[in-house]
Amino acid sequence: MMMGGRFGVMMLWMVLASGSWIEWPREAAVPVGSSVRVDLSTGQRWIESNSTEDAEVARLLGGGSATQEVGSPKGLAVATAPDVDSAFRESVDMATRGEDPSYDASGVEVASSSRREKILSALHKLPDVEQARLASKAGAAALEEATDDGLEAVWNGRQAELSDLAEAAAKPAEMLAARLEILRGFVAAGDDEARALAELEDLEYDLADVDNARDFHDSLDGVPVLRSLLETRFSPAVRAAAAAALGTAVKNDDHLQRSMIRGEDSALDRLVVAVEDGDVARKALYAIGATVRNNPDATLAFAESGGLRAVTATLDFALASLADDSNDADAWAVADKAVTLLGDLAPHLVYEPPLCRAVADTLRILPRTRRAERFLRAAAVFAAHHQCGPTWSGLREPLDALARDFWRGDDALDADFREELASLAHTIAETLPTPA
Repeated sequence: MMMGGRFGVMMLWMVLASGSWIEWPREAAVPVGSSVRVDLSTGQRWIESNSTEDAEVARLLGGGSATQEVGSPKGLAVATAPDVDSAFRESVDMATRGEDPSYDASGVEVASSSRREKILSALHKLPDVEQARLASKAGAAALEEATDDGLEAVWNGRQAELSDLAEAAAKPAEMLAARLEILRGFVAAGDDEARALAELEDLEYDLADVDNARDFHDSLDGVPVLRSLLETRFSPAVRAAAAAALGTAVKNDDHLQRSMIRGEDSALDRLVVAVEDGDVARKALYAIGATVRNNPDATLAFAESGGLRAVTATLDFALASLADDSNDADAWAVADKAVTLLGDLAPHLVYEPPLCRAVADTLRILPRTRRAERFLRAAAVFAAHHQCGPTWSGLREPLDALARDFWRGDDALDADFREELASLAHTIAETLPTPA
């Protein structure tokens, strides 16, 4: 394929077998199993045949009666991108006819009896309740008992219903605006928390789209609404859902990340406070990570707001929970996000001894499972950028033991993956000073 100009010129090489080629009408179905040659610049088609019967059929259908001899297998069809696009749309249209009861699998219009069968086949894929509703509209107890006219009316009515639903569907910006109005009402009145949580869940899904996220910020000024929902007067569930929506909206977008640090008591400031609430910590850490990643201004604002102290305290809390129950999935999730965030920030910030100790304590209790991967990767970045002195001096032995355990193998982990984890643990251990 070669491109040129705005749309480009697309050249499609077609290798054609030697034989007789019969010009075939554009609207006629191609015989099953036939080899087809298409001139994409005109849309003309030929089928390969060695029989006079196919030629006569082509003549009766309106095609050429003469055969075209192709003596070389080096046939070439050239078309511009619009030609290819047109041919593509035509092929899609033909393929779609397979779902239309008016046409058979070859795209040929079917008889009324076959149409009835195809309508019934399509409608039988619907839920039982919907089938019963349509049968009632057709004046029958079951779809099979409906008359041809009744079934046709039901089919046409359903197509009209689907068309109306598509036209009535709200545009993304309108949906976002409607959700924000509901959430603004909740901020003001504080009632119907279940509805607010449902809207926040849907909003997070909507904001995964970059264009929606930009509209949410630029046109609808939505960040202040979610910032308000981080207030401690709201339940942990609401605050966690608001943090999740913020994180999804701002990740990897410098423009939106900066909106999180504007003004006094910014959205980032409130996320730092939320980090120390055990029920909100995981989502708050996610949102903080999305805000500061690859953004120096947000990273500085995070440090100035006491973020490092808050993350250290949260990591300590998670480690205390794991000391009581090493299988506490929620505590592992919080520790994972906390250490990953610290790894992201490692090249940019100077760390205090309490933070070094918290990361070291995490490395000492890592399980010999897949869960260890993100901790080790973050710790490797951390070790490459910071000398944590005495707080890491005792880590060489547990890290060497971790590496040996991964080398020995675990049937639950792929051998290459185990080797990678063992290498990470060994690399971190090699950065540590040898005990005197």
